[in-house]
Amino acid sequence: MPVASEAIFWARLTEEQINIDAVLAEFQRALQASPAAQQIGARVIFSGEIRNFSHGKEVVRLEYTAHKTLAEKHMLEVVRAATQQFPLIAAMCLHRIGLLDVAESAVIVVTAGRHRAETYAANRYIIDRVKAETPIWKKEFFADGTSLWGENCNDAGEHSHVH
Repeated sequence: MPVASEAIFWARLTEEQINIDAVLAEFQRALQASPAAQQIGARVIFSGEIRNFSHGKEVVRLEYTAHKTLAEKHMLEVVRAATQQFPLIAAMCLHRIGLLDVAESAVIVVTAGRHRAETYAANRYIIDRVKAETPIWKKEFFADGTSLWGENCNDAGEHSHVH
């Protein structure tokens, strides 16, 4: 079993629309360099998407802003920590910034490992920490013309103004 330092991992922000197929192809290309790629038994893909309803209102679009340098550094630290805590072969996180429409992907996390339990757990670990801790903020625009800034992406519940 490879040690954590051999895991392939990366994280970044993007202003481009997230194309899940293209992200998976990039992930696969990165794995080609690893002899451990043949040991993958599980690949977990999480895509956080923009829903059309929040705070009891119809959402028409969102805007994500970030402290780019700190956000990318933190995301990379989280993904690296996941590869140290879980026996992963590879992991990545890509988060969108800018204006997004309903149904677009705002964030994608991909993890690959030998077994599903730790691969799922690592994926959840990454998305939970990125949403709770990374300096990324979202503004929701509602159909009634109002908008609401969240403190960060932390999903603290429907009754909170923090998402």
